[in-house]
Amino acid sequence: MTRANTEQAKFVPWFAKAGAACSIVPIARFVSSSIFALKGGGYPGTLQFDFAWDEPKGKELGLKQIWHDDKFTYLRGQFQETPALYEVKDGKPSLINFDFSNGLYTVPKELDRGYLAIGKQKVEFHRTDERN
Repeated sequence: MTRANTEQAKFVPWFAKAGAACSIVPIARFVSSSIFALKGGGYPGTLQFDFAWDEPKGKELGLKQIWHDDKFTYLRGQFQETPALYEVKDGKPSLINFDFSNGLYTVPKELDRGYLAIGKQKVEFHRTDERN
């Protein structure tokens, strides 16, 4: 056997060198659980596009779409500057926490009603199947 054949026979994949086994357990440390839900078709079925808003006002502000899943609410747009996001509960607005990146708001809860505002510009939105 030549030296080249011996080296090929001893080839060890990178994941084995890193100490990872060929199983889902090590992989699960690096990806979210929602990735595994995709295999069963679970996650896409939880997306709901059931929000309504004044389209001309939304276009003026840059709002394109609003949707939610069973844990988060998402707002997508092309905004000149980042609007403040408010939740409206019992008729009272509250400034809420969100993550914003590349035109996407990610709110860590399901919203039923709210609005985006920059100065005097404002676009209200609400779910069309509100549970209130």
